[in-house]
Amino acid sequence: MIWLKNLYITESVRPRIRKILKAAEADNPSGKVSAFLIVLSIHPEAQLDVVSLKEISHPMYHEGNLSVIGVAGSKKEAFALLERIASDCLKGCGDPYLKRYFSGADFVSKGEVII
Repeated sequence: MIWLKNLYITESVRPRIRKILKAAEADNPSGKVSAFLIVLSIHPEAQLDVVSLKEISHPMYHEGNLSVIGVAGSKKEAFALLERIASDCLKGCGDPYLKRYFSGADFVSKGEVII
């Protein structure tokens, strides 16, 4: 799993972001930490996926190296964060192709994420 260096996060997760990063990278994340990750989609026809920490242990997410763009405290917050990400993409490159927008972005290990 790699993380966008300037990770998009919601205010509700800010106080516990390090705990969330650690839980996300665990082989079997416990249900004690709840959050939603916004990742570059593993499906060629999709742009981004919203995945709960509980889902992240599913084998389909272990086939490739997930690129995490953002972290939110709830599904509702995740969709609001997606709007912000899409808006930044449109402002930055003029089109809605999020995968292309993030193709040149800095991705790092969890310890190097800027919060």
